Amino acid sequence: MGTCEYVARNPERAGLVAVDAYAEYPFSGCLVPGYPELKPFEPDFWTRFNRSVSYLRKNHLVVGFARIPNQHSGDEADS
Repeated sequence: MGTCEYVARNPERAGLVAVDAYAEYPFSGCLVPGYPELKPFEPDFWTRFNRSVSYLRKNHLVVGFARIPNQHSGDEADS
């Protein structure tokens, strides 16, 4: 949630909108495939988002995210 808020506030940090007006930036938003009605700045967004993700996971409809190996982990596989 913190990461999402940080990204959402990018227009604010860039001076494109006033402080705490990031929700009005016309290019802010979220796309959750199959759930176009989810709006990230609505009061119930996180509740609805978490329910949707829970449903998708329960029904094995979520593909795991790829992990990017840490380049500084000491792994010599790429050498």
